[in-house]
Amino acid sequence: FTKARVDAYAAPLSLEINLLGSHIDGVLRFTHVEPTVKQVSRLVMNKEFRSNLSDVDPKIAQEALVPWLQRSAQQKVVMPSTSGVGKVTDAFASYLRTATAMQFMVGNVTNALQQITGISVAASKVSPAKLSGAMYDYLTDRKNVLNSAYEKSDFLKSIQDSNIYEVQSAINEIITNPSVFDSVRNFAKAHTYFLQSATQNMVNTIVWSGAYNEAVSNGLSEKEAVRSADSAVRTTQGTNNPEDISRYETGTATFRLFTQFAGYFNMLANLNNAEIGKISKTVGLKKGAGKLFYLYVMAFMLPAVLSEVIVKSFKGKGFDEEDDGYLDDILSTFFGSQAKTATAMVPFAGQLVNTAVNRFNKVTYDDRLNFSPVLSVLETGAGVPASIYKMIDKEEIKKQGVKDVLQLIGLATQLPVGPIGKPIGYLMDVESGIANPTGPIDYARGLVSGQAGK
Repeated sequence: FTKARVDAYAAPLSLEINLLGSHIDGVLRFTHVEPTVKQVSRLVMNKEFRSNLSDVDPKIAQEALVPWLQRSAQQKVVMPSTSGVGKVTDAFASYLRTATAMQFMVGNVTNALQQITGISVAASKVSPAKLSGAMYDYLTDRKNVLNSAYEKSDFLKSIQDSNIYEVQSAINEIITNPSVFDSVRNFAKAHTYFLQSATQNMVNTIVWSGAYNEAVSNGLSEKEAVRSADSAVRTTQGTNNPEDISRYETGTATFRLFTQFAGYFNMLANLNNAEIGKISKTVGLKKGAGKLFYLYVMAFMLPAVLSEVIVKSFKGKGFDEEDDGYLDDILSTFFGSQAKTATAMVPFAGQLVNTAVNRFNKVTYDDRLNFSPVLSVLETGAGVPASIYKMIDKEEIKKQGVKDVLQLIGLATQLPVGPIGKPIGYLMDVESGIANPTGPIDYARGLVSGQAGK
C-alpha cells in the first residue's frame, strides 16, 4: 500500500485474509504515526540539539530517545530474537507469560480493588478538589462523563477501547472456525484482566476529567487542557502503549518473563523521580520540603498502605492476627507495605533485598528468591507429582495439592483453571473446620480470596 501503482504490472492478488489485521495496523501506523515520528526524529538527530542535550546527559539521546522513537514507529514492545534458539525460547516464554497471567489475574478481586489507589497517585499532579468533583460527576452521571471524555480525547478512548482487537478476533473466527476449546481459550485470553480493566477504566476517566477541569479553570485552551489531562493519566496510571512505557519494560519475550507485573511499580518510580527532580530544580529541596512530603504521602505512602490494607481485609484475619495487640500489626502494615513497594521499584536488585528482609519474619513461604511469577508457577508445577503421590499414599486430599494441580492444568492449557482453586480450597477449609465463617459476608470473602480467615 506504500508503493505507487503501475498499470503494466500484473501479479496474482493475495486472498490471504490473515493479512487483513496486519494491513489495518500498517495503514494506521503509516498514516498517523510515521509522519510525527519523522518530525521528531529530525529534531532528535539535529546536531545542535544533540550537542545541547549531551551537556545535560550524553547518553539520553542514544539510549532513551532513539529507542523510544523506534518503539513508537513500530508500535511494538516485544522485540523478536534474531537467533534460532532465541525464537524457540521466545515462543515458549510468550505462552508461559499468558498462561501465568491467567492463573494470577482472572477474577482477582483484591488486585482489581487495588487499582482504586491510583486516584491517590493522581493527586500528585491533580488537585484533590478537582479529583473529588470528577469522582462525584462520574458516580452520578457516568455515561455523560465517559462520552464527553471520549469525544475530547483520542488517547483515553484508545487505551480503554479494543475495537482493532475485536476486528482481528472476528477475522480469526471466520478463518479458523475454532473448536469450543479454542473459543473458550481465546475468550479467556481477551478477558484475563476484565476486573482490573473495569476498575482502572473508572479511575482513568476520573483522573482525566479532574485534570481536564483543572486545566480549563487555569485558563488553558481546549487543546492544551486535553493534552494536560492525557498526560496526567499517562504519567500517574501508566499504559501499555509502546510510546508510553519505559525501555526496561521492552525486550524479547524471554526477557519480559522477568518484568511481568512490574509496570505499575516502574511507573510509580518514574513518577516520583520526575516530580522530585522538578521540585529540586524549581524551588530546591529545602524550600520544597512541603511539596516533597505531599508527594511522598500521595504518590507513595497512601497507595502502598491502602493496597496492603485491601490485601489484609481479604485475608479475613483483621489487624490483630496473633491476638497480641494491634500495634505490631499496624506498624507492620504501615512500614512493611512501603518497604515492599520501595523494593519493587528497583528492578531485580529489589527482589534480593526483599528476600533478605523476609528471612527475619515468622513465615517461610516468602523466603524464596523469585525474579518472575512464571518461575513461581513452574516451581509449583514441578511439585505436583509429589503432591499427587502423597495424597494417594495417605488417601487424603490436601487443599494445597488440589490448588497446585489446578494451577498446573491452567499452565498447560492456557485456561484460567488456577483461580478455581480459591473457592475449592476455602470450601475444603470450611468442611475440615479450619475456616469458620462468621456470616454471609465473611463466607463470600473466603470464596473470593481462598483465605480461611481468623
